[in-house]
Amino acid sequence: ASSLKVREVRRGIPLDSAGLYNVPMELRVMGRVEILHDGVARGVQGRTQRALLSLLVLRLRAWTPASLIVEALWPGEWSERVATRMHVQIHRLRKQLGNGILLSSPNGYRLDLSQHSVDAWRFEHSARTALGDDMPDHDLETLRCLEAAADQWGGEPFPDVDLPGTADWQSELRDLHTRIRERCAEFHLEFGEGNTALKLLTRLTH
Repeated sequence: ASSLKVREVRRGIPLDSAGLYNVPMELRVMGRVEILHDGVARGVQGRTQRALLSLLVLRLRAWTPASLIVEALWPGEWSERVATRMHVQIHRLRKQLGNGILLSSPNGYRLDLSQHSVDAWRFEHSARTALGDDMPDHDLETLRCLEAAADQWGGEPFPDVDLPGTADWQSELRDLHTRIRERCAEFHLEFGEGNTALKLLTRLTH
């Protein structure tokens, strides 16, 4: 049930336009879990902190109830002691993120960030755009869009994080990455660049 709640909220949130934002802070959840302030990366210390941040990224801009956080991080352990533990983790993450990023309300907690501020959301948007039915075949501009999306792949999403919902998104993102690479290879073959196509396909199997 928790997994379903996480996935349902993540779906259908419109992506903010990249051209409208100049956010000095970014989050990485692909390849590693990091917070970037003005381009300077800092790793998120502690598995629970990484899991908490990943959960909030998965439900970006949606309020996440305290009960869902507890169930995701400490399944079946709801108690006043666990609630206190959760508040401690929230406090620590808020300090790492900086003022005004991790919001709280009677509805729970959420990150006050655009999807453009998170690498996984950027990759998904770019990949789905490049693979869209409205992108013309045999077109150099389409290939450039595909390659730009491929360049945004930062590695395995949510490394060392096991939460309800993350496995589904990991699978979706991996599938998008594979489709992007395969489509790039098809274009290079059409353009007579067989060696480049072979390198792209070989990279997928290693």
